[in-house]
Amino acid sequence: MNYCKIIWFCLLSFCCTSLFAQTTINFEENLIAKYLGKQLYTFSDTRGRKSFNEIRALESLFELSKGDVIDFGVSNNNNWVKFDVYNNSENDKIILNLGYPPIDEVEFYVIRHDNVYSYRVDKKTEIENRHYNHQFFLFDILIKKGESATCYLKLKSNKQLIAPITFNTQKTLIQETTNTDVFSGLYLGTMVVMILYNLFIYFSGKDKQYLLYVNYIFWVALAQACLLGYVQRFLYDSNIWLNENLLTLAGAMSGVGTILFVKDFLNTKNLAPRLNKILNLILIGDLLAIVLLFFGFALVCYQVVNLI
Repeated sequence: MNYCKIIWFCLLSFCCTSLFAQTTINFEENLIAKYLGKQLYTFSDTRGRKSFNEIRALESLFELSKGDVIDFGVSNNNNWVKFDVYNNSENDKIILNLGYPPIDEVEFYVIRHDNVYSYRVDKKTEIENRHYNHQFFLFDILIKKGESATCYLKLKSNKQLIAPITFNTQKTLIQETTNTDVFSGLYLGTMVVMILYNLFIYFSGKDKQYLLYVNYIFWVALAQACLLGYVQRFLYDSNIWLNENLLTLAGAMSGVGTILFVKDFLNTKNLAPRLNKILNLILIGDLLAIVLLFFGFALVCYQVVNLI
């Protein structure tokens, strides 16, 4: 009977250990530039009051992410990401790449040899003052081959918060960011050409529809440029309010631009009065969201824009 109890106790201990043990990411060359979401653990501090030391003591509350890219949704929470990494490559430095510029606050903690190293980047941090002169959040993990480290990310945003996290080396980081810049430049360049072309047609024929279409394209392009981080990187960097809110403003204004163009192009006032009333309600919603934004309700504004 005693032997059975001992066996059951050992099995129970093993199961509990397996349940709460967190896997370690084995960094090798074939892992570079691949999304790590399914190997990361997450926890949302709904009250936003817990310090880093308190978070460290709550390891059992972290849950394994289910997607390749973590999606925390829209909230005012302090969102945490945790992972252990073992360097099985010849590189003495692993670069963590969080490729989502709209995040408002990012804190990165590395625990190595019982020492804690922390880095903070927020909308007040000019890009030229970051360790890497790029709109992506890039952090060094300085561990040699055969060494390991435990890392935490604290993320906060008043917009949709997703965390596309990858590992890079110095060489692959240059390749990846260059490719991103080139393809993004092609897309944004195409949008600029469309704006200029339609402006030319407007000034040639004075057709108001082309001006409304230009207005729509402008705000869509601006929203995409904000989402990709290029507005902050190239046009302004020191205006905190614009850094935090221009993406939301551009999203709302693109909605306004869409409604104005559709109403005029389809002549809904005369040909589809019911549709026209619905479009007017959506237009009022977008304008209300913009008012809320200027009164400091950025999170509510973003939710309203997404809802309509």
